[in-house]
Order: sequence, then structure tokens, then C-alpha cells
Amino acid sequence: MLQTKIKVKIVKIVSSLAISTVMACSISTTASAQSTTTSSSYGISLSNSSNFYGYNSLVNRPYTDGQSAYNYSVDIVKTGEDTGQRYRAFTGGRWKTSTGDGDHVLQWTTPNGQPGTWSMWSNAPEFYLGKETGNSNSWYSGNTLEPDVLTAPNTPWLMYTQVEIDPGQPTDTYGVNANTQADRIMLLTSSDCKNWTRKSDRGVITDIPDPANTFFHHEAVIYVPDDPVGKYWMYVCVAINGQNNGYYRIRSNDYTTFDFAKREQSNMGDLGAKIGYLKQAPGGPLYVRIPTVQSGSGRTVPAFQFSRDGLNWDSNNNLLLEGSTDNTNNKNSYFSGVSTINGTGEIEYAGNYQWKGLYATSTSNSPTSPDIFKSEIGYGTFTLNMNNRAITQIDYPQQTTYSSSSDIPVTGWGVSFGGTQRVDIYIDNIGLTSITSLVNRPDVQQIINTNNLYSNAANSGYATVIKAGTLSKGTHTIEVAGISLDGSVCWQTRNFTVN
Repeated sequence: MLQTKIKVKIVKIVSSLAISTVMACSISTTASAQSTTTSSSYGISLSNSSNFYGYNSLVNRPYTDGQSAYNYSVDIVKTGEDTGQRYRAFTGGRWKTSTGDGDHVLQWTTPNGQPGTWSMWSNAPEFYLGKETGNSNSWYSGNTLEPDVLTAPNTPWLMYTQVEIDPGQPTDTYGVNANTQADRIMLLTSSDCKNWTRKSDRGVITDIPDPANTFFHHEAVIYVPDDPVGKYWMYVCVAINGQNNGYYRIRSNDYTTFDFAKREQSNMGDLGAKIGYLKQAPGGPLYVRIPTVQSGSGRTVPAFQFSRDGLNWDSNNNLLLEGSTDNTNNKNSYFSGVSTINGTGEIEYAGNYQWKGLYATSTSNSPTSPDIFKSEIGYGTFTLNMNNRAITQIDYPQQTTYSSSSDIPVTGWGVSFGGTQRVDIYIDNIGLTSITSLVNRPDVQQIINTNNLYSNAANSGYATVIKAGTLSKGTHTIEVAGISLDGSVCWQTRNFTVN
């Protein structure tokens, strides 16, 4: 059966094809949003809608035992247990009692992600510091911050967190004390995501050439099961001898051990940005991180940034998200997180090349003291769309006049992320033909599909002929529908005249 019609929008493609205006199917979404932005990265046209619920909508905890609490460095995990829509958030923050005072990891939860439903899991940190449990001389005695939590197949829950090691304190290398700041990344495991066991023998980064002067901080960990080099990816910022050395990725098949000698330098900037990926993206996973950027209106807001390999990031095409509108103590956003399934990094797929989830950010006027002592955590919802999922093009007929004695060629091409099943052609709203045997178009493959987004673009052409004498004199409309294997449809229309 010939396809019924849907709306399209025109986008421009710079190329050497005879026709440089092509048709990309429009995206409709039912998400109510405060902000919508668009961008193009790695040949993919992206749009994002977001709705932010306020600077303290996830964590509103200004005090701890009468002192400033400060809340920051948020990691969001969609677990889905019991309600199907449960989220857990892990944050860093000050926790003060009669037995101790310092930076701890706290857990918050919501049954459905709706505003006003977040609560602290229990009135206590996830675990206590080493110095609070009788281990004041251990490498893990200090403050803990920057939690990153996940579980993968056949593994317990894993929590990676930064442990503060000040000069003069023991490092995790036996007999070596820190000369400069020498924080480590610590691992804790749990069977229930609540009761944690510390890996106390060492941090997870090994083979450190200068352990007394190497400082690891602001880590993020994702699980990439198809990577033969290592399915656990740790991103970490490194300073040596007090000097910033940049961001690195370390890949490993052992979640307890990340060999520093195998590090790969990344062009990442902005501390504390969590990482995920769009597993179903055409051409392979599209990696996503959530740094904070200038909004253009005097505020720092969260944004999405993209990478094809998870190492080199496109910082020129950020998709901005809504941030705080507070004008007192919580104007800007820092140290942001995005929800992923079980913390693995996989962002929830809603179908039809659309992804959705929650994002959260620490809010304060600056990321340093004294402003950070008034920081809270706000959150919002987002939908992320790929817009150029299908393109249909008419090369001929051109918008011109043809003689009634001529044969009018009807040629063009159609591509889609899922591959094109057939092309339906109409003349003046009457079905002309349906073409299922598409022909070779190497020009389309070379120019449109340089990023290998479209399935079988090399065989995307169609061709047929209209006898002009079968048409009345005057203006006529030809319509072409490219029908994808995934069921999506993209239309293109062209007028021509017969005399």
C-alpha cells in the first residue's frame, strides 16, 4: 500500500551534488520543556529539550549540625527497581556529627523522577571516613567526594570515589607519604547499593611512577561491553607535582585495576562532568558528557557535549540545558551528572532515535570557597533527538517546463539510519509506482554518508519515467516518500509544468 503523507522540514547540505537542498524528516515530541536547543556534531543533527525544576530541587540541605552543609558532585543512576522508574542520586557533601566532620558520600532517591519526590535514603552517609572508623593513619582516612556508581552484568554495585590525601599523609603505596596533594580513586562494593565494603589495600589506579606527587581527581566510570581493549572506562584528571597534567581515559577489563601506564590523553575540559553514551546511535555509540558552559546571559549552565570515540570531544557544538534562575547564592551550575541505566553510561532509549532522562547539577555562585559552602543540587528532565534520521531527495524532474511530447525522468535517492525499504512516487496525489530495487549512487555515499550514519547509502537511488503526454498541460506536483526499514517516512515534493 502506498504511504500516506507526513510533514517535512528543509535543511541545507553543502555538497557537490546537483541538488544541494535535501529533505530531512521533522521530529515531533510531546515533552514539555523550558528550553530547546539544536546542534550538529559528527554529521548528526541533534536537538534537546530540557526542563529544570530549581536550584535545590534534588538536594535542599543548607546545614549539617548547625554548620554550612554544601552539596556537590552528583551522579544519577536509573535502577528502576520496585516502581520501574526509580532513580538514585549520589552526591558529595559535608556531614558533621559529634564523632566527625568532613566530606562524605550521600544517597538520595525518588520513586519516579517527579519534582518533590526526592528524599535521602537514610539519615547517614553511605559509609564513614577512615579517620572516623579508627583508621586515621591509612591512605583512605581523609574526605571522600566525587562518587560514581554503577553495576554491570555479573558484578556487584561499584562505587568509585576520590579520597583526599594531603601532603605528609600515607599514600596507597607502602611506605610512601605524599609530598604534594596525592588523592586516590577508591573502590567500594555492595550487593544492595546501600551497604558498602571498602577495598582498603590500594586505590584502583596502579603502576604510578611517582606516587608521592601524583594527584587523581574528578573521576567518571562507564561500562562499554563491546570494547575488546577494556569494557570499564575510567576518566580521571591528573596533576603531578602540583601541576595539572590533563584528563585521561584508562580502559580495563578488571574493575578493580586501572593501569596508569595504559592511559590515553583526552581533550576534555571542565571538572566533574559525568559521561554516558547513546548506544542506539547510527554509526555506533555516540558518547555524551555534561560539562557546564556559559549560557550567553551571564550564567553557567549544564550542556551536552559529544564524541565519536569517547576520547576526543567536540567542544564547538554544545547543546545547552536549562539551569538555575536563582539570583542570590545559587546562580550558576557546576559538577553535573546525567542519568544512565544502572550507572553503566547507557542513556535510556525512548525509541525513534530519541533518548530521555534526568540531569542534575550543583548550584552556587562559583565552584570555590566561600561560595561553594552554600551549594545545593537541582535537577531537570531532558529529551535528546536525532533530527536527520532520514533524507529523501528528488533530482529530476526539475522545477521547469517540459514538452508534452517528452519523457520526464523521475530520479533521486533516499537514505535513513535504518536503511531504505522502498520509495513510493505520486503524481498529483495519485500513486504512480513503488520502487523496492534501489540502484547504486556512489555520489550519495561519498558526500552524504561520510560518517557512515546511513545504512546502505551506496544503494539508495531510484529512477522511473513519466510520459508527459499522459498529463494535462499546466502545473503538476510529484511527491516521493522514502520508507525506512524502521517504519519512518520522509517526503519530498517538486512542482513542474507541461506545455
